[in-house]
Amino acid sequence: MKLQIICNSRNINADGYEVVYSDLNNPSTFDSFNVNIIDLQNNNLWLNDGTNGRSINCIDDFKSLQILIEATKKSNIIIALPQNYKFFYSKNIFGRGYDNSFVLKNNLDNLKCILSEILPKCNYKYDLAFENSETNCGNSSFKAAFYFSGSNYAKLTCAKDSGKATTIKLTDRCILTTLKLSDHNCKLKDFLDIIGFKQTDKINIPDWLNDFLILDDKAQRDVIDKNTNKISELQEEINKSKEKLNKNLYYKSVLTETGENLVEVVFEMLGKMLDFDLSEFVDVKREDFRIKLKDITFIGEIKGINTNVKSGNISQVENHCRIYEDEAVSANENIKGLLVINTQRTKKLEEREAVHVNSIELAKKYGVLIITTDKLLTMFEKFLSEEITTEQVIGIFKTQTGLIELNL
Repeated sequence: MKLQIICNSRNINADGYEVVYSDLNNPSTFDSFNVNIIDLQNNNLWLNDGTNGRSINCIDDFKSLQILIEATKKSNIIIALPQNYKFFYSKNIFGRGYDNSFVLKNNLDNLKCILSEILPKCNYKYDLAFENSETNCGNSSFKAAFYFSGSNYAKLTCAKDSGKATTIKLTDRCILTTLKLSDHNCKLKDFLDIIGFKQTDKINIPDWLNDFLILDDKAQRDVIDKNTNKISELQEEINKSKEKLNKNLYYKSVLTETGENLVEVVFEMLGKMLDFDLSEFVDVKREDFRIKLKDITFIGEIKGINTNVKSGNISQVENHCRIYEDEAVSANENIKGLLVINTQRTKKLEEREAVHVNSIELAKKYGVLIITTDKLLTMFEKFLSEEITTEQVIGIFKTQTGLIELNL
């Protein structure tokens, strides 16, 4: 019997079979094999860099596999459902793990939503429930974290103590199992024998016969090659878009972050817009940045706070400017104070209060420009789309005081 095991790891003990291992994103045509096993029992699959628990990073691979499943004419498909893994989502914008997680048993609706992208499209209804169990198949005892409850489908394996279904026949060619096939202590052969896929004494097909092209073999291979290339190209485009979305999320973090995380993003944005390298700036616990241009020096403070702008935030910038002015080599140096501030950072933008008029007037008095991070983000967006130039950004920073106005 010829098997294709589609997975991102090789943990299934498939001794005794002619096996081809394929990655989830690069399977061979299903009808070249007697049985295709799609192994979802890898905890690294159950990750989503995005902000919800109803999708995974490789969801496009699931969708591609669904198409292959529905196009299969003669092969059988077994889908090994995940064990009770921890699902991680909302990747930290600085690449330090994930911000949110849940255990699969605690959110079965999300799990079924994800699985719907790989299962054949038909009018079926199955129910999953959590329960750790063991199922005897020949000389192997397979563990499972879930079972099929209230199902009208044919039960192919059942837990040894409770009799609850751990493998069902979903369609004529598609079988679902909750058994942990990726257990080296258990033999895949024992499982396949139990569910009716025993080895038979069929004629072995030599490799050279596959290379002997006749009928429409070449045309079909050309179709496969052409569409495989298309899939690769589309996947590359998807990956690039995901990277861009992650970068956009990094910039958008100026609306929620504080401390060093906020400073890092603001530095990159200001550096690009003002064409100035801030990487060598040394923080000596005074101003947060100093940008010395041809005819002006910007002295800046970067704040992320839960409240609105306070007079102390403005006074701090003014104080930095005075200290620098006292120490400046040239008495004629033009100095301008900038307060880049992320106010009420725990609230949505539409829920944030406007900067109070008293704060605006105080900033005007001291010659300080208040740049709220939502306005900074808008300015940065227009800069990247070439709607404004570095010279225009400098002009706004130089000439405006009080609260920044973007008349763009």
